[in-house]
Amino acid sequence: RGWQVGLLEKLFYTYFVAGTDIGKFTMKTVDDIRTVNKSVHFRPTSNLCNINELASLWEKKIGRTLPRVIVTENDLLAAAAANCIPQSIVASFTHDIFIKGCQINFAIDGPQDIEVSTLYPDETFQTLDDCFNDFLAKLGDKPVNTNKITTTNPVVESMAITA
Repeated sequence: RGWQVGLLEKLFYTYFVAGTDIGKFTMKTVDDIRTVNKSVHFRPTSNLCNINELASLWEKKIGRTLPRVIVTENDLLAAAAANCIPQSIVASFTHDIFIKGCQINFAIDGPQDIEVSTLYPDETFQTLDDCFNDFLAKLGDKPVNTNKITTTNPVVESMAITA
């Protein structure tokens, strides 16, 4: 079965955080006096990317270029409105996160906001590269040469997406 990577026409960046890191930092903040009555945000700068960069990182990890499909904002809205589970949910979240920028399109500089990496500057987040290595290991594959893509000229084709 082939993979397809969706390219969005306009998009926001977002932060990706491993579940283990969310747990690790959440447990650290539980007894930290600096977090009392504060909203703690997870924004690891090492894991800031858009969906197209995420797809490119995966391509580097597997060593090949994947076929691409252009998905417009209207395509996502139509898929969300179709109320066909789970596609509608995925389309809704994808639209909200990557088109509307709900996870990044606000400042965290208020007195009640704090970013977790400022609390624990010596603690590291798992990188997306590491997450993909873990994913490949669970699939039974070994990471391939991450510095080389076997296909140098990726083809981007516009294809109709139906709801």
